[in-house]
Amino acid sequence: MVSTAVMNYLLEVGVLGFVFPLAVLMAWRLRTRKNLMPALVGAVTFFAFAKLFESVPFMLFVGIDHPVSKVIRSNAVLYALYQGIFTALLEEIGRYLAFSSFLTKHKESRQTAVTYGIGHGGLECMFVIGWGNLQYYMGAVLLNSRGKEEISSYLDKEQLKGITLQNIPECVMNTVSGLLLFALQIAISVLVFQAVRNAVIRRRLIVYAMLFHAMFYLPQGLYQAEAVPQFVMVLLQILVFMVVFILAFNIYRKMGENEKRKAKQQKTGTVSQEGKGWALANKKLSNIEEENKGL
Repeated sequence: MVSTAVMNYLLEVGVLGFVFPLAVLMAWRLRTRKNLMPALVGAVTFFAFAKLFESVPFMLFVGIDHPVSKVIRSNAVLYALYQGIFTALLEEIGRYLAFSSFLTKHKESRQTAVTYGIGHGGLECMFVIGWGNLQYYMGAVLLNSRGKEEISSYLDKEQLKGITLQNIPECVMNTVSGLLLFALQIAISVLVFQAVRNAVIRRRLIVYAMLFHAMFYLPQGLYQAEAVPQFVMVLLQILVFMVVFILAFNIYRKMGENEKRKAKQQKTGTVSQEGKGWALANKKLSNIEEENKGL
């Protein structure tokens, strides 16, 4: 049986999982007054590359029954590595294509990276926190109403075990992990956005984005393999996120400084051109006056 407190938490957080990303997006829109098109592109990119395209390698390496898939499925750490590597590879390819091909008109503003990240990570948050908690809630309702034996035909052992072992601390840790993933997507978006704008450090930033993205999934595999407790899993994810956040924050700050410098140079250049124009006009006017005096 699942307690009422746990069921209430799953339902409330499940609903908030859909509302929270939209609230963040609206707050960002009010603060920046920027176009929300990058957020839409981010959401579409996540769905295409993380949900649709990722199903192909999943079927090849995990879904189809063969020796490699058996080894991956039987080892939580290997499964986490597989998930992290392929998720990072596909999502960063999609993120790079989105910035370089579909958001070229928005490349001059650093806010594009954050707006895109909110859309990309926001849709993932809806899947992980929103839909994930609602699935657990519906499973708990079935478990409490019909009993464990009856619903065993609908759910596999892992799903049933996950529902029956739900408690408030574990639910809170899962929520924190999901929020960290949401924030991580925004930070990584800053890295890839700068990679698109700066060819000199492009390869390095793309590698960083893929590496940190993949590393974020490894603690989850260690937890599923019961190598570390859930608290340690979340702590390791926090450490990975903090490294990415510090790197992204410095890049975002430097982008702001460069944009201000560029805007100042353009403004100065415009004034200089105007000054040259006025000087030329005054010179011509002086010449005309001198000619008239001579006459």
